[in-house]
Amino acid sequence: MTPDEIRSHPLFDKLNERQKTFVDALLRNGNDKVKAAQEAWTCNGEASARTLANRALQNDAIAFLVESFFGRDPDRERFTRESALEFAAARARGCSAKDPKLSLDYLRLIAAMEGWITKQQEKVPEQPRDDGNDPFSL
Repeated sequence: MTPDEIRSHPLFDKLNERQKTFVDALLRNGNDKVKAAQEAWTCNGEASARTLANRALQNDAIAFLVESFFGRDPDRERFTRESALEFAAARARGCSAKDPKLSLDYLRLIAAMEGWITKQQEKVPEQPRDDGNDPFSL
């Protein structure tokens, strides 16, 4: 969709003025949500702007309009089993030298997802033999 098509979309008309300003700013600035939030709302700082932007992007109408222009936001995608494994494997490789404990955590996650970790079978204790009727001998 073009910016003009988005501005004339029925969902755009249902947004309040600040939300419209936010969407319009996102379209103009290349999807910089912090700058768009600062333009639409009075923000105390960058963290405040980021929070307002994230909250606005949770609105289904805003998310639809923005994704119609820029394409699907990867942050809103759900992990498939394969993509989660790829993500964890890349993280495990990337952090192995810096933080081996974190690398092991990712590897445990991969092992659990792949089913490599199974429950250990509990060892059943042997029942003592009943020798109550056996003759006593030394």
